[in-house]
Amino acid sequence: MTPKKTKVLLVLSRAVIPADGGRETLILDFIRRISPHCEIHIAFFDNKRKPLNEVMPEYEKAGISSIIPLKRPSAFNIFRNLLSVKPTLQEALFYSHENSKSILHIISSKKIDVVYFDMIRLFRYALETRKYSTARIIYDLDDLLSLRYSYFMESDSKSLNLLGSYSNFIGNEKIKSIINTLGRLLLSIESRRSLKREIEASRVSNVILLTSPAEQHIYQERIKNSIATFTNFPVIEKPRNTRPLDHSNSKELIWLGNNEVPHNLAALENLIKSIKPKLKQHRLQIAGKTSGKTLTEFSGIAGIEFIGYVDDIDSFLLPGKILIAPFKFGTGIKIKLLEAIAHRVAVITNDIGFQGIPFKENTCFRPLNSDDDMIAAAQRLSSDEGFLTKWLDEQSFILDRYFSNSYELEILKSALD
Repeated sequence: MTPKKTKVLLVLSRAVIPADGGRETLILDFIRRISPHCEIHIAFFDNKRKPLNEVMPEYEKAGISSIIPLKRPSAFNIFRNLLSVKPTLQEALFYSHENSKSILHIISSKKIDVVYFDMIRLFRYALETRKYSTARIIYDLDDLLSLRYSYFMESDSKSLNLLGSYSNFIGNEKIKSIINTLGRLLLSIESRRSLKREIEASRVSNVILLTSPAEQHIYQERIKNSIATFTNFPVIEKPRNTRPLDHSNSKELIWLGNNEVPHNLAALENLIKSIKPKLKQHRLQIAGKTSGKTLTEFSGIAGIEFIGYVDDIDSFLLPGKILIAPFKFGTGIKIKLLEAIAHRVAVITNDIGFQGIPFKENTCFRPLNSDDDMIAAAQRLSSDEGFLTKWLDEQSFILDRYFSNSYELEILKSALD
């Protein structure tokens, strides 16, 4: 007799197909890993430009049984949310009573065993799921946003778009303008409220997931209870047809990411303004979603090319190229760095980029925290083939040791115990 599959509902703040960002990639990876063991349903806020009917085959291919779109709250609902309780700002942007009823109906009608929630912005839904159902809860915090916002406040970046890639989530331009104008004041409030919600998440959940081992340790110190916490590392696969290392590629600098997200935009600005001018012999290719404002500011600079969204990642991430990621703020694992490592691209980054990536055994591939150190490393990688090979070998060792095993069965077991 075939054993009954665990029924899992994932409540997501975003669509995950197409996976054009690190967070989408991580969630989709988790879905694919649990799909052999579970019957999967998802409810999500659709923030993609592609109509749902066009991507449905991809969702089915990932092992998803049903999809339920959630509705964006109206401006009136957002305003009422802000006045009625003291939530995080992002909760107010995502919560509606109508959506909560839909989620509870799915849990009841489909006899859901486990509900997975995506980030602290969906806390109100998790709270009501705990109150009105018997389903077990996996809460994936991703990063500790209380820390991210603290780093954000300390940065000197002028790209203080608090909404980031969710700017198009709010149709009302006045609300967007108010949020961004208040800037650091809102960040300070949001950091404090996020800390409170992160602690409260441990009280309504059965399992907590975080991407970074460092943040897992910080979180366990903060909550001081015995809830199961896991680092939900993505499983990063090396390309099937590995191309040979070409040392001439080391004259090619690359950048890959969603450049409308504040931490990516701040890093890209630093790369273009402070690092690339001192690497005159190198060409810089920039891939990923980029705003018109950024394109206007930086297009036309000699040696720099914006190529937009890349469909064929294998042809972009060629062995021996160099990816420099001078992050100013941000937390958690940067999926694009792991993907580059899998393709034998030399990755140069700092402590922020290394969050979630172990490196103690390394002599070459380690955090570099100044622009000058990153520039010196790029120059040596381009001129010393032996150094480049050793750097890439250390990256491969980390990938094989830490990112080739998955823990989805332990996560599910802990949720159900």
